[in-house]
Amino acid sequence: MEDQVNEIIGGNDGENWVGTQESGMFRYRSNGLLEAIKLDSGKRSIKALHQDRKGDLWVGCWPQPCGLLHFNPESGMKEVLRHDPDDSNSHSSDLIMDILEDRSGRIWIATWGGGVNRYDPVAGVFTRYSNGPNDTTSLGGDFVTCLYEDSSGAIWVGGGGALLEPSQPAFLDRFLPANEVFEHHFSGMEVEAFSSFYDHNENVIWGNGLTYSFKGWKEVEKQIRPVMEQAPNPLEPSEFYNYQISVAGNQAWATFDKKNKGSNRPVSKEQRVLVKKDGEWKLIVMLFFTL
Repeated sequence: MEDQVNEIIGGNDGENWVGTQESGMFRYRSNGLLEAIKLDSGKRSIKALHQDRKGDLWVGCWPQPCGLLHFNPESGMKEVLRHDPDDSNSHSSDLIMDILEDRSGRIWIATWGGGVNRYDPVAGVFTRYSNGPNDTTSLGGDFVTCLYEDSSGAIWVGGGGALLEPSQPAFLDRFLPANEVFEHHFSGMEVEAFSSFYDHNENVIWGNGLTYSFKGWKEVEKQIRPVMEQAPNPLEPSEFYNYQISVAGNQAWATFDKKNKGSNRPVSKEQRVLVKKDGEWKLIVMLFFTL
């Protein structure tokens, strides 16, 4: 089978779950077998995958109507939650880009065009967060691509960007749970898109667009090295090694060797990953997410 891999997560049981562009979802078992998981009829593009602390999977799939799928791998039980324009207690959009479980067990859903939704699975209640043009504490934009919870319990929200929606500036917000408001940390067209966050330590947050509270190249290299080593595509396994970052002036380059399965010949790769602009280091490509 040939397909594009959109998402890979490590399961609680040590096995991996894979979301593809056209072929739906797969379980990559520890014995090396790839098992197709039937979600429903038709081809489904899996854009978001998350396994909660109980072991249940939350799946965001396209095209509509697909919505948010709640799946128990052990029992096979499936629950589909869909946007209902006549029900304010449903989530705001079925175009789901990212899913996060916070420390309280609530499920956060990033949507394309519908802002952010927080779901309480016990009460079965959705809370919607969207952009209010005249509300400076509301979400910075409704086209949301990624979510992250930091060590303080605050939720980081990234979205927009000319790469995905030419008319929408990229934005980066921090949601403060205590008073339910959004702090705006970045907004602009110079960042093409945000797709993921990393927390280097308690003070460093960065996504593919902007680097905050930068603490040095050794810290960056230490964090992204395991990503390179652990992110081979299970459909086309590759080996990454000798990864390092080199800095020259206002640019930083990632160099690494890659060897595809079945090949004895490693290929050396080099790509610019960060550039210093207006005194800040900005991440311009997430090459280690290209599977």
